Amino acid sequence: MRPRSFSGGLLLPSSSRSEPQPFEHVPFPETFFLPMKQHKGAGCRPLFKKDAAVQRGQILGQSSETAIQSPVSGHITEVNKGFRHLDGSITTCLTLAASEEAEQTTPAAQKAPVMDKILGSGVLDFGPAQPLMRKLIRAQERGVRTLIINSLDEFFVFGSRSALLVHHTSRAMEGIRLLQHMLQPETTYLAVYEQSLPLLDKDIPIPDSVRVVPLRAKHPQYKDPMLVSALTGQEYPMESSPLELGIASISLETASTLAAVVNHDEPNTHKPLTVLGPEPKEQNNVLVPLGSPIRHLLQHLGRESEDVAKVIVGGPLTGTALSSLDYPVTKEMDQIHFHRAKDQISYSSEVCVKCGYCVEVCPMRLMPFLLSGYSSTGFVDMAADNDIFSCIECGCCAYVCPVNIPLVQWIQVGKSRLSTNLRSEAV
Repeated sequence: MRPRSFSGGLLLPSSSRSEPQPFEHVPFPETFFLPMKQHKGAGCRPLFKKDAAVQRGQILGQSSETAIQSPVSGHITEVNKGFRHLDGSITTCLTLAASEEAEQTTPAAQKAPVMDKILGSGVLDFGPAQPLMRKLIRAQERGVRTLIINSLDEFFVFGSRSALLVHHTSRAMEGIRLLQHMLQPETTYLAVYEQSLPLLDKDIPIPDSVRVVPLRAKHPQYKDPMLVSALTGQEYPMESSPLELGIASISLETASTLAAVVNHDEPNTHKPLTVLGPEPKEQNNVLVPLGSPIRHLLQHLGRESEDVAKVIVGGPLTGTALSSLDYPVTKEMDQIHFHRAKDQISYSSEVCVKCGYCVEVCPMRLMPFLLSGYSSTGFVDMAADNDIFSCIECGCCAYVCPVNIPLVQWIQVGKSRLSTNLRSEAV
């Protein structure tokens, strides 16, 4: 089958590996930091105070749509109400000291309906991270004809999602069958990069109801607008979602976690991640206890913190830079990049040379140089007239810019100013 794709974008760098690296289990740290917000939207209400004892798998915080479970047995040593989330908002963070017991046991699971298990374990879907319970309820209300299982890694061919697909195929298929049972779609697609297709475990047959579709390894193929278009030929407004077309797009990681929580009564306390750097060819797929400081992960991998000048959570084109190695691993992360000082790129003060490269690679068929130019000079209304909110901030434009203009950052500034203006007008 010829791999599908979209116009524009960037070809992903080829991997030196013949298959994704299996997951390496990262041991428990002594201290965990557990923010009560680990997705876009409202966070959870903490259920414990300082000095309280907790058990592994116990719910530490809960909202109407999701929850945060304890990764270990231990006790709460601090309740920080001024923790800054990745999006800049303030939330509560619980500091948890692990018990010195040699073995961390999980309390016996209680029988409960599937949706209660999803709520109590706080399963998220990704791109952006949001409570799975919210997405399933909306999908059931609207009626879903097409289910897309997204196994595409963000910027590397053999990252954590590919590792789940290749090395944990059985668990992934369990989760897909659960989603099919809950949503009753007419068609189910499993989107894979063409490089992963020959690696699927032949001893674990993929159900006949699942159509495996290979896609070209391009960025940002993993994003829903590109994925839906490549698989179905349909498009939807950016202020909308695939559900408007009767399509539910759900991450393979979500399916795998769903199977663990529902079928095997496991707590949702570990996160599969791809870790890259600080040396250019260093790449690991790891399974990390949620709440582990990134410094602990770096030390486990045997890499020196002195070599790290910048930490980026998310893809190298779309991620968020952190101010400290003590920031914890949370559910919304899928990649962590460690950069050396000599690899940092300084933004240029040069003006746009109107080369058109950014227009050529833009997957949304926009003119990024115009959007950035209007935003940087204060003409945000002109940026709005040129569909600035249709930008998915994939970073392709900034990557190819020959004078290193921070196009995405200026577009983000323009969106922020327009949103502020709209809120002011509504008051």
